[in-house]
Amino acid sequence: MLGFENLPGQGGVLMLGNHISWLDWAMVQIACPRPVRFVMHREIYQRWYLKWFLDLFGVIPIAGGHSKQALEQINQLLRDGEVVCLFPEGSISRNTQLRGDVIVAFGKPLPIETPAHALKSHVFELSIDAWEQHTRTLDPIPLAWLRTAKRRGGDLCLADAQGDTTLSGYKTMTGVIAFSRLIEKRSPESNIGILLPTSSAGAITNMATLLRGKTVINLNYTATQTALHSAVGKAAIKTVYTSRRFLKKLQQKGIDLSEALAQVEVIYLEDLKEEIGGFTKLLIMTASILLPARLLFALFGQPIRLEQPAAILFSSGSEGEPKGVVLSHRNIMANGLRCPRHPS
Repeated sequence: MLGFENLPGQGGVLMLGNHISWLDWAMVQIACPRPVRFVMHREIYQRWYLKWFLDLFGVIPIAGGHSKQALEQINQLLRDGEVVCLFPEGSISRNTQLRGDVIVAFGKPLPIETPAHALKSHVFELSIDAWEQHTRTLDPIPLAWLRTAKRRGGDLCLADAQGDTTLSGYKTMTGVIAFSRLIEKRSPESNIGILLPTSSAGAITNMATLLRGKTVINLNYTATQTALHSAVGKAAIKTVYTSRRFLKKLQQKGIDLSEALAQVEVIYLEDLKEEIGGFTKLLIMTASILLPARLLFALFGQPIRLEQPAAILFSSGSEGEPKGVVLSHRNIMANGLRCPRHPS
């Protein structure tokens, strides 16, 4: 909850907010220490299976074209020092998205003379502020991923589009942690190049790199040699992780990346996989099953700040030299969430 100090402890209060779900009224009442009288469409209020329940909370029914009595009642309640809440939108915001977490944010009091357009602007700004503050509380990518994989447990967590690889949550965690230890040993630098297709191997390598607190740069193998050279130079990439099998497939399609890779150390996943012994896999698997995600992150990961770079994305370079965009853990985690939370 945000802005709790903005809620007056006494006196009449008219609360106005956006309307995202049928549970908005309950969220507001739970967050507000004072009893709240809600304004609701008469059509919904009059449903026989709801009316008795809504009357318990003193809901005020209102209808378009017949709102005089409701407005007079609201006016009197405010004069009597009560809290009244209504949603100016009049209906649920339909953006085809549902929320996972919920934030109720109270904005600063506004004068009663505030015009509608200014009020709408304040509500929108409050929504943005609430979202901004919420993103500062998110987990870094590898910790959030470990929590998700841990929840999957023995169920399917990762699969190739071709269907030749299927991994449970525990097996995926084992692969990520094992590879991350080898990456840390071979690549002390911060920026790591990855040249892999969209696959289980690509996903595991990306997450293993992030687990060590490094920045991933997924190179575009369809780009020109010049563009690849530029991306490698701008990101100061010293090591590229790839696959012999993948490079062979590219060569069969007429794509030869030997020139672009000549300036970096190339490490093949096939070689790394051979270095992971059975006993190591067993230990990591056992830890993945028994230990909570937070402890796994502390044992096998590196401390990560939310503003720390997580990835660098390069343009194709078709319109000149490739341009790189740096994305932080906060950028990516916030972008992966559903929608801004509930302001009031």
